Amino acid sequence: QSYRRRLGPNPWIFHRGTRRPRGSPPHLGVEETILDLCADSDPDGISAWLALAITERRTTATRLADLLSDSPCLRNRKLIVECLEAVAGGSHSPLEVRYRRDVERCHGLPAGIRQKSVSEGTCSDVVYEEFGTITELDGRQGHRARGETRDAWRDSSHLALGLVTLRFGWADVVSRSCEVAARVAQVLRTRGWSGELRFCPECPGHDT
Repeated sequence: QSYRRRLGPNPWIFHRGTRRPRGSPPHLGVEETILDLCADSDPDGISAWLALAITERRTTATRLADLLSDSPCLRNRKLIVECLEAVAGGSHSPLEVRYRRDVERCHGLPAGIRQKSVSEGTCSDVVYEEFGTITELDGRQGHRARGETRDAWRDSSHLALGLVTLRFGWADVVSRSCEVAARVAQVLRTRGWSGELRFCPECPGHDT
């Protein structure tokens, strides 16, 4: 059996799994548990479970990928593979996975470096090192008060180093990914990128 935690008066839901447990008492390994949770999650939940497991070093992307290869009938398998690739590449949150998938890949933008430090004591979400551009992705709640001041100070410090910072929130990436891609492409072009922005099926005028 496997389980997952939820909110409410009865915090546990038990269901009979299809995997063979191990040990005494019988239990599933970390990889089996994570994949079972992903199979029962939406895309953002899948990204969150994978990021949690890998960033906290409970398992590795290689171990999860090996188990996935032995689970051809797993629900959400294609999406799990896609999210695992993004997390293994350095994306640490559902928002970062969405940016990689819906902004960069769908629109032909160059792949930035994930979780890179460009100045002492900092770590930026996406860095286009060749073009001196940083993309910071702020979560659902945004950065307010002291956080906004800290971010502005860091951005100004990076600007002094010749690095421009773009900031996007959850609503930007989820609801306006095409516009975000166009803005990133616009900035990258001013800083030396010679590539072409690619229309995705959601882009206005993509079929004209």
